[in-house]
Amino acid sequence: MNGKKLRELLALLTYYHGAPKTKRQLAFELWPDSSAERARDCLYKVLRDLRRLGQRAPLPVRETREGIYLELTNRQSDLSLFQRWSHSGDPAEWKRAFELYRGGFLDKEGYEWAAVAHSYYEVCYFDLLRALAGHCLSAGREPEANYFQKLADQL
Repeated sequence: MNGKKLRELLALLTYYHGAPKTKRQLAFELWPDSSAERARDCLYKVLRDLRRLGQRAPLPVRETREGIYLELTNRQSDLSLFQRWSHSGDPAEWKRAFELYRGGFLDKEGYEWAAVAHSYYEVCYFDLLRALAGHCLSAGREPEANYFQKLADQL
């Protein structure tokens, strides 16, 4: 069982938050430097391992004609919550997004496909810090505003 690629596949499906992706798309993203045929073969092996794992413990991974996806009904990932809260326009939800943020998106994993997402979420976090600083400043909470601004300046 290729545990590293299996974890990467699950991370990729989580990133797409329930949107079906074709096997071809997944194979390309997981093995971008391989031929299409080799990437497809590698994906089939990882999917076989995933099915075996699913026999031992139920997994919310689904396969349809449209593609493979995570069934996320009644489930939320930290990623989807961060995105929703940080873009909500509600300072209380901004604060929740700030508390949820734990660093760069999969930055320690080294997944090639995650580099663009890492940059995107870093910009979202920066914007969130600036919004929190502005909100705190307008509410007369200057020390808290300075704290958020200092964090933004460190990025």
